Amino acid sequence: MAHTVTRKPITGHSMQVALIIRKQIGVVAFMEVGARGFMYDENSLYFDAKPKSRIVRVVVTLDPSDTYTVRMVNKKTGDTIWEESDIYNDSLPTVIRTLIRHL
Repeated sequence: MAHTVTRKPITGHSMQVALIIRKQIGVVAFMEVGARGFMYDENSLYFDAKPKSRIVRVVVTLDPSDTYTVRMVNKKTGDTIWEESDIYNDSLPTVIRTLIRHL
């Protein structure tokens, strides 16, 4: 299922969740996966990454359990390529880097 997300700059008090997710993933991990096009909604941070020859959308969502769900979505079709839940904040960079390398 494709997500429709309003593109908004990631700034201001209302963006605490997105800013926290972005900080926990870290600049180095974003650079390694070629992250760009950052967007957000109430509990998620979205960005595009380019593993090999295709572009995927990465969706990192804060769950009520204070863990994260990470989804990789085919940007053209909206199909979920991969999804994992119950990821702790200190594992986010590793999960994202590893996943992008294997796509």
